[in-house]
Amino acid sequence: MSYRSISQRGGSFLINWVLLSAVGWAIGSTLRRIGFSLASATLGFAAGRVVEGAVIGAVIGIAQAIALPSTFSRKTWWVLGSTLAWAVAWSAGWSLGWSLFGGLGLRMVFVLMGAMAGTLAGIVQWFVLREQVPRAGWWIVASTLG
Repeated sequence: MSYRSISQRGGSFLINWVLLSAVGWAIGSTLRRIGFSLASATLGFAAGRVVEGAVIGAVIGIAQAIALPSTFSRKTWWVLGSTLAWAVAWSAGWSLGWSLFGGLGLRMVFVLMGAMAGTLAGIVQWFVLREQVPRAGWWIVASTLG
């Protein structure tokens, strides 16, 4: 994939990206509960959070990989990186968020988990993009805010 192949597709790429990312998030958010329940029942609470994050990351990564142009040759790395980043950030964000905001509300915990996952996923995905997309470092900012 090159920057040119994305920019030539223009708005259709952006629309596909947003829609598939939203669908990935919706499906991943549903499946994460199943993954958490199964893993926490057999492996413990902490492992459940890791599996929960991995499920979200894998589903979102697959959805985004579908949106990437066919000329993008590193889709497998995109999905693997997304899965790993979300697994680490989701579980770490839960632990940190609960210790900081546990008494203040679960919403703050989820905000922190999402910000950490977006940032870490952006960093990992930047490694996949950096050789093919100019100014790919902005992807980290976009992932953190998005």
